[in-house]
Amino acid sequence: MNQKRGANEPDSPFGPDAMPGRGLQNQLLDITKRIRMIEERNSNLQKRLQLIEQNMLTSNKRIDLELRSLSSDAGEIKKALQEIKERIKAIIRELQGCAKSSDVVVLERYINLWEPVNFVTHHELPRLVREIIDETKALKMENPKTSLIGNKKSKTKKEVV
Repeated sequence: MNQKRGANEPDSPFGPDAMPGRGLQNQLLDITKRIRMIEERNSNLQKRLQLIEQNMLTSNKRIDLELRSLSSDAGEIKKALQEIKERIKAIIRELQGCAKSSDVVVLERYINLWEPVNFVTHHELPRLVREIIDETKALKMENPKTSLIGNKKSKTKKEVV
């Protein structure tokens, strides 16, 4: 068998890498390289995981703040809506106390029938009474016989004479 392989190579059942000194060293180096690569991957994965966790915490804080803000806004909207409902109810109560359009039409007809513009005011009444008294005095002076009071007085005067 030595003749086929060459003179420098030892006769080994596992091949040239299985040599007692060199084979173990190569295997150890290979395993060490693999371990370093795995450790490096592990380190990279841990860094990525830490970055992802930080990003998640930041996102959670931001989302939590937004939820609080939305919740606060929703509460304010509910209060405003309640105030609007109360105002609408107050307006409805107030409108129920107002006259209906048919009632206004009836009142308008009565006002047009009565013509309150022609009514006498308290300030005008004394003036009108004086005018009427003055007119009746003027009529009595012009025609004393047409007045009943004047006729009775004149009869009594004639009877006395």
